[in-house]
Amino acid sequence: RRRIFALAGLFSLDAFAGGLVMNSIVIHWLSVTFQASERELGPIFTLLGLITVPSLSVAHWLTRKFGDINTMVWTHIPSNICLIF
Repeated sequence: RRRIFALAGLFSLDAFAGGLVMNSIVIHWLSVTFQASERELGPIFTLLGLITVPSLSVAHWLTRKFGDINTMVWTHIPSNICLIF
């Protein structure tokens, strides 16, 4: 049991740090490519982070109702369509 909690903590820390690194890389790329300042990008990324919170609750509800695989497949389809256009 102790080992499970240690691994869960390690994975949580890794996911947290990974999210910070990706945001930093994307902000740097947007700054270099489009000359957007960090002052402009900060509120956008904050809003995106706040939008993520309720979506996690909805994802949990969808997973309980439809199962893991169905939730993953059917929520990625509209996301990928939006990325195409």
